[in-house]
Amino acid sequence: MKVQKGLLASIAGILATTAALAAPPGTGWRVAFEDNFNGNSVDTSKWRIGNFSIAEGSPNRTVYRPNNVVVSNGTLKLKGRSDANNNRTGGRLDTWTNRRFRYGYYEIRSKVPVYNNEIWPAFWLAENANTTELDIIEHYPPFAERGQGPNQSHHFRGPGSIIKNTYIDPTQWHTYACLWTPTQIVFFIDGQFHYWSNNAADANDRIFMILSSSPSVVREDIHFAGKSYPDWEVDYVRVWENNNYGQINFTTGAPINQVISLKGNNGKFVSSENGGRPIRCNRNSVLGWEKFFVQQDQFGQIGLKGTGGFVSSENGQDRMRSNRNGIGNWERFSWIRLPNNQVTLKGIGGFVSSENGSDAGMVSNRTRIGAWERFTWKVE
Repeated sequence: MKVQKGLLASIAGILATTAALAAPPGTGWRVAFEDNFNGNSVDTSKWRIGNFSIAEGSPNRTVYRPNNVVVSNGTLKLKGRSDANNNRTGGRLDTWTNRRFRYGYYEIRSKVPVYNNEIWPAFWLAENANTTELDIIEHYPPFAERGQGPNQSHHFRGPGSIIKNTYIDPTQWHTYACLWTPTQIVFFIDGQFHYWSNNAADANDRIFMILSSSPSVVREDIHFAGKSYPDWEVDYVRVWENNNYGQINFTTGAPINQVISLKGNNGKFVSSENGGRPIRCNRNSVLGWEKFFVQQDQFGQIGLKGTGGFVSSENGQDRMRSNRNGIGNWERFSWIRLPNNQVTLKGIGGFVSSENGSDAGMVSNRTRIGAWERFTWKVE
């Protein structure tokens, strides 16, 4: 959500998540802030409880009330309500009066109730309209209605922003994180790389953390008097800091600007089919059609270029082809490292599957990493 700037329009769980404390990428990290929401009340030494109204990208104002903030059974619940007069209220915690942050690794574990896409929960860092804003998770209703899931975004101090949708099921528990250093802003889901901002230099302000959820002010047509909404539930919020951000340099580990082959779990190699038909994972050896050039885009994602062109996920709606002239949304993949020199690829529609070498071709629409979604890669 963008503070007072209007609304700006712009992995499934990769691994099972737990609440175990795990350090972010790199070394030298220390926990600087942590709330596991134990007990039965908000720790006001860490948070301010919202009891005010604020304009957030709409002529209407969002009203936050303390009775919409509940800690119980080991989690935080932020509630949304609409009273008999159709006055909509939500819950909010922030560190406005407690602490500002600059650089670090920020992580939240939560699950979002998708209730007709009428609520607007977010974990974000901002100060005012003149500072950068980092949305570590935002379930923005117009995106949700299109099946795009929560988004992670970087809104700049000046005009512009980078918004990437996650295409995951937010009703399940997931961890959402952001690595913020003087030279990098990298977003993660369930401990795995999602994308990075190409304007890290914009973010050098000291800003505060916000947890907020309320009936959506951008969908005024679907609110009714006297309605209650399911809770946005948060397991924990953690912040790590480091004394030497210069040594933190996250990379995806993709073999950028190199030619590779990909072998599926069936022991066969992926072929571009020279762009003439859907790509298949059924070749016994590596020849020209089984080689792909790895090109990185500005968001840290990659494109794979075969002899017929760049590989397209086809948005997960059709069999994948290697016949595109450039890297667009459908040609971007996250390179997700696995043990034993294996990798899984995540396109806009889901994880890439070899389909066990099916003659029909490969797809990019899987919600979990199984055997067919694992590939062994080699530089050729």
